[in-house]
Amino acid sequence: MKKWLKRLDISTGLQLSLIISALFCLFIGAVGLYTWHQQRIEIDFAIDQNFPKIQAAFRMEEQINLLENTLLNAKNIRNTEEKIKWFNALQKQIKTLKDVTQSLNEDLNDEIPNIVIEQANLLQELSSNIDNQLILNTKFNKTLSEINWLHNDFRDEFTALLQEIVWQQKTLANHITNNLTRSKQIEQLRKFQHELLLLYDFLTYEEQIVTELKQHIVSRSDYSLVALTNSLNYLKNLIDQKVKSLDKHTSSYTIKQIIESLLAIGENEQSLPHLLTERKRLDISQQQLMNESELLISKLRQQINSQVGDNQKQLELFHYLINKTTRINGLIILSAILFVFLFVAAINFYYIRRRLIGRFQSLNQSVERIINGESSVKISVCGDDELGRIAKLLRLFLFEVNTKNEELERRNQILLNEISERIAIQEKLVSTQQELIQAAKLAVVGQTLTSINHEITQPLNAMNAYIFSAKRAVKNNDVFSANNYLEKIEHLVERTALVVKRLRHFSRQTKNILHEVNLSECINNAWDLLEPKHKHLNAQVYLPADLPNVLGDEILLEQVFVNIFMNSLEAMQHEKPEIKIEVQYISQQKMILWIYDNGSGWPLSDKLLQPFSSSKSINLGLGLTISLSIMQQCQGELLIASTLTKNALIILEFKVVNNV
Repeated sequence: MKKWLKRLDISTGLQLSLIISALFCLFIGAVGLYTWHQQRIEIDFAIDQNFPKIQAAFRMEEQINLLENTLLNAKNIRNTEEKIKWFNALQKQIKTLKDVTQSLNEDLNDEIPNIVIEQANLLQELSSNIDNQLILNTKFNKTLSEINWLHNDFRDEFTALLQEIVWQQKTLANHITNNLTRSKQIEQLRKFQHELLLLYDFLTYEEQIVTELKQHIVSRSDYSLVALTNSLNYLKNLIDQKVKSLDKHTSSYTIKQIIESLLAIGENEQSLPHLLTERKRLDISQQQLMNESELLISKLRQQINSQVGDNQKQLELFHYLINKTTRINGLIILSAILFVFLFVAAINFYYIRRRLIGRFQSLNQSVERIINGESSVKISVCGDDELGRIAKLLRLFLFEVNTKNEELERRNQILLNEISERIAIQEKLVSTQQELIQAAKLAVVGQTLTSINHEITQPLNAMNAYIFSAKRAVKNNDVFSANNYLEKIEHLVERTALVVKRLRHFSRQTKNILHEVNLSECINNAWDLLEPKHKHLNAQVYLPADLPNVLGDEILLEQVFVNIFMNSLEAMQHEKPEIKIEVQYISQQKMILWIYDNGSGWPLSDKLLQPFSSSKSINLGLGLTISLSIMQQCQGELLIASTLTKNALIILEFKVVNNV
């Protein structure tokens, strides 16, 4: 067995393991399907025999709850619209109960349909009771409106009578003020005051009557006809005792009639007492109907519960059988799973862990050592399976890698030597380029020395004359003239120093460090440096405004513009030179300048940008070449072209400093 496992390939072993695992999975699945089939048979049997009864009971219970909730809302009905909605809802629920009873009648007791029919009849009686209560409420509202109307009339008559007595009292009081000795009039005034007190008593009695009547109309529980009658009789006796004192006032008769009308509402047996008695009867009848309805609902629930209780025993029996079958099938599945687990554990321990993982780890360690740069790694080869073949290939690969590394080290050494030589050549080339740039600067300085000689000697001769004149002015004590001559001498000295400063600034060596450069200032400095060359020619340069700052070195860029301007000035010795600078393109990254003149243009030659190529007899031919090298050093470009009028055109490309 062990020899067979050693000769077994990894792929074949994994396939066998997969097939065996699949067979076990099929076995477990078959057991599970058998268990599911058995449970399905038992559950279908239970559902076919018991579920219709349980379903009917649940549906009936649901409709009973809805019916009970709707019946409880009967006491909250206040108008006909609410009553219609309530009655329609009850009718719908009763109809649903009848439908459920008819569709599942064979599964229910015979008493349940009879209870539903009784409940429907009871609903009709309850609806009639509510209709009578709504009619009675309308009568109550009418009586209440009559009470309010009489109460308002009483207020109006009371106000009129009160104004009459107050006016009479005021008139009598004024008359007494003018006749202080008349005691009869004082007695009359006291009668008026007594009448006012009686009038306010009538107001109190009327309010008590109205309050009693309204309270008995509004309240549905705390009312008594005997108490109402006694209270009204008591108030009537009080009013009869005091009303005669006001008979001399005409308004008192109206007040008396209003109070009698209010008392009649409460005392007349066909009025408010009749309505209260009828309302009490309807309330008692409604409560009896509600009690009967609750009793019917309780009976209906008892019948449903008895149905559910009969089925409960059968369900418990089926539950026992299902549990027993489930336990047996569970033991079978658990045994199969345990067997599969033991099989997988054996495969993992005896085949994968011992035969595969150990060799994988050894091979992985060898690969890691090779990756870390070790060349003397011993790779063990055991077995003829895939891992053994990989180990052999890895050993061969390691041998070839060592061979290639030796060859690579040899070639790297040769390459390092070549790089060192090229670096030295590059450094020498840069040094030579700097010397050429400096030589070109000195050549430009040399070419301008003749003109500069005139610019310097002329101020020196003038200063000599001014010094002589200043001495004479000092001897003659002419301080004003002496100061004037000294100021002129100072001006000439500054002019000469500026010429020398320009030459010294232009001829100094640069540090070759790129930085932000003001391009307009560079162009102006280059043009000012060549002032001795272009002044006598009346040359003009046209420079655009607001040029952006660019990347470069101001001394190197001045050299470029000096070379370009020198070429233009030397090409136009017999006419007025005009040099124009235009911005052809500008963006956030770069800018392109066109520089052209009104000269005769470039000569026909393919060597314009090559060193020592020139059409002038006294020129080294390095100007454009050095300018091209400087522009490339400043991360730009220099191109030559011609305009449509065949004038010389130089295109300069700069890198804008904002995005450096």
